[in-house]
Amino acid sequence: MAKTLSSPWLQISEDLARRMRNWRRWWDGGQGGVYPSSLAAMNLGVVRDRYRDPTYPILSGEARDTEAALRRLDKRYAVAVRAFWLYEGRSLRGHARLLNVDPHTLAAWVIKGHELLTAELARARESWRRRRLPEAAARRPC
Repeated sequence: MAKTLSSPWLQISEDLARRMRNWRRWWDGGQGGVYPSSLAAMNLGVVRDRYRDPTYPILSGEARDTEAALRRLDKRYAVAVRAFWLYEGRSLRGHARLLNVDPHTLAAWVIKGHELLTAELARARESWRRRRLPEAAARRPC
């Protein structure tokens, strides 16, 4: 009897999926590399993959925060999550073959990577709030 891969989609919230699709569009837009800016690339109709549709605005600040959080993850988890979203819809088995790992191992890395990414984004958000609260209280009229 063949083993079935557990679906990484089971653990991904709608908000994280939206955030990661935004990050992918930002990444595809050049993220400051190939094109002057992701927003300019989107407005000029530059699309590097004909199957991706950059029709909604890119939240570049959120995408940069997501990229920073991905960079703080352990490399194996970051690679797995990046591959999962950059080539969304493609087989995990194919990715596993390219990365020379077992498909079940890659699926586990994708799931664990999403958990770690969610925790890292929550930590960064809480850190930002703690820094902003004193500033907001100081500006508030008495």
